[in-house]
Amino acid sequence: DFPTCKRCADSKDAIRPAEPTKDRKKKAPVDKKGKVGKRTPALASLKGAPKELMVTYKGTEHKATVNEDGTITVNGKSFNSPSRAGKEITGREVDGWTFWSYEVPGDGLKKLDTLLFPFGRSCVSRVYKTFSRTGKTRWYVCVTFRGQRYREVGGETKQAALKRLRELETRVEKTGKVAEKKVPFDFLCDEYLRWTQINLAPQTRRERVIAVRAHLKPFFKGLAGDIDVRSIEAFKALRMAKGISPWTMNSELKVLSCILKFGVENKYLEEIPRIRRVKVQKKSPRFLSVEEIGKVLASARPEVRPMLQLLIFTGLRKGEVRHLEWSDVDLGNRLLHVRPKETWGPKTESSARTVPLCDPAVEALQMAWERSEKRKVKSSLVFPGRKGPLNDIRESLNGACKRAGVAHIRVHGLRHTFGSQMAMAGADPFAIMKAMGHTDIKTTMIYISLGKSHIREQVEKLNAILIPISA
Repeated sequence: DFPTCKRCADSKDAIRPAEPTKDRKKKAPVDKKGKVGKRTPALASLKGAPKELMVTYKGTEHKATVNEDGTITVNGKSFNSPSRAGKEITGREVDGWTFWSYEVPGDGLKKLDTLLFPFGRSCVSRVYKTFSRTGKTRWYVCVTFRGQRYREVGGETKQAALKRLRELETRVEKTGKVAEKKVPFDFLCDEYLRWTQINLAPQTRRERVIAVRAHLKPFFKGLAGDIDVRSIEAFKALRMAKGISPWTMNSELKVLSCILKFGVENKYLEEIPRIRRVKVQKKSPRFLSVEEIGKVLASARPEVRPMLQLLIFTGLRKGEVRHLEWSDVDLGNRLLHVRPKETWGPKTESSARTVPLCDPAVEALQMAWERSEKRKVKSSLVFPGRKGPLNDIRESLNGACKRAGVAHIRVHGLRHTFGSQMAMAGADPFAIMKAMGHTDIKTTMIYISLGKSHIREQVEKLNAILIPISA
């Protein structure tokens, strides 16, 4: 009881005692465990559903019975879904479609998820259309694979949506995932450069690092999967507008192609776009004639001539000469061995070879030996530099050509000189291939075509054939 005055008791806001509530009957708790719910059993709509499921969990084999209504009975309890039936055994959530197996006569055990589709994968895919407020039609693509749902706009027509649907289904078959990985191109470049430290030669690695950091990373700033033909063509247009040569452009495109292929091999990417190289006019390699060889060697400085002479008469690459050691030279048998070193290796497997030495090559090695003995050089290299292998001889070669009045030639052109002079001397193409360390005979045939004057001389030998004079 609350003491109130008469005025307050007549008001609407007066505090009144609460009315007694009605006694509610408490319902008995329902044991839902093992009770079949209202949902349609998962196996009810599948054709050819098995009568028995089995699984081996922690070394113990368990079996479950599939009833006619599609429910699954485990340990005397019925369940609508394979996941709930699997949880009865494991005590935790499981993917029931991959948890249970069933026996196929003559084909052994198969996972239950192969029954979801006739082609045997747990993937649900469809296309559907919607209408915007303005009445515009838009088609969507929806793919669900093992609980992972992915949806995107497929286009304005059903044909475009079906095309995109097939692309997503192909992605599921290849990678087992619906959504594409979002890998930044910057990250992919770093992973590739880390791979090159072990798998590529130092010079090649330096070239790749320059191309990536100076040109590719600044241009492709988004995801690696967003790189398509249009972006690559835009990159080509930008670089060619700066006046670079087609050879430089193609080398940068080669690096880009290697990075994208690395991404596919390591499952960062699914596919790579087509990369079209820039057309390059093929030029015949420059080589020295017999007269030019004599002029260049006569004009070379004494400390450089042994190396130039050895390059011309052995066809060694610049890197092979730089890392040539006296242990690789056998003057007694007139042989020179190209072998891998601790910090350097030949370009290819075929590049590791043994080259027979001619008289000019032996003379070049003898001059190099006498010079090293005179200077008391302690290095094991045939042509040592100030610190390790000799860096470069381009300036020395350019100076010799200038003094001799011979047109400019690259250091690698001395290797072309060896191959072309051998071809013009009538050497067998297979012998040239082995001496120069080529992997493919097609590369060797380039030197056969260089000696066009030699081919003319050989063809003119047919002039000696007597033929009758026509009446």
